[in-house]
Amino acid sequence: MILNIRSKLILSYVAMAMAVLTVLASAYAVWHLRDLNKLAFTVIHQDSRLLEVEKQMIETLLAWEGAEKKYLILKDPSMADIFWGPKSGFSNPAGNSKKG
Repeated sequence: MILNIRSKLILSYVAMAMAVLTVLASAYAVWHLRDLNKLAFTVIHQDSRLLEVEKQMIETLLAWEGAEKKYLILKDPSMADIFWGPKSGFSNPAGNSKKG
């Protein structure tokens, strides 16, 4: 099959259009991968801090529960002071996770 000049030009323009579309699709994919990378970074660095705060809050709750049980059994006022004392474990726990 012999191609004339018109057919050759059309084929070359189609090839260039396909190359441009490939570059645009690659740029779009790289852009969205960058956004995904930012999201993964945020999840790793912020959510791990929230999990640490959650563990601290659970430990505080368990300590309060232990103090309550000891007070009910021993009737020791110092155990009541521990239970009713300042609740430092729950004073703005989410604020502790906002570092950096």
